[in-house]
Amino acid sequence: MLLGRKTDPAQDECLKKLDDISESTNTIERKIKKIEQELEGIEKGFLLSELVSESCDKLRKQSLSCNENLMKNLEELDTIVPSATETLVRGKRKTLVVHIQSLMVLTDKLTDRIATASTK
Repeated sequence: MLLGRKTDPAQDECLKKLDDISESTNTIERKIKKIEQELEGIEKGFLLSELVSESCDKLRKQSLSCNENLMKNLEELDTIVPSATETLVRGKRKTLVVHIQSLMVLTDKLTDRIATASTK
């Protein structure tokens, strides 16, 4: 709360939802980074060839799970409908949507890389 500014409970509720979704997205982003690191190790040949297909299958499932969770976050963002005067909420929501979309593109690329690594 700022001095001299009236509080709007609806806006505060929207900002709280946005913060929760942002935290969830950051957690998913960390998982994606871990998947990417494991995949780089596989691509560089640090894993025994007998274990590559099993590991790639596990990574593929994790990547698809992350993508699904990102889609759920997008659906939650769709439920937030700010009024025309809530420019702060609109801006944060748009920024979060763009970030989630970029992460979804990254997971799609990772899934493709995993598929090529498992066929080698």
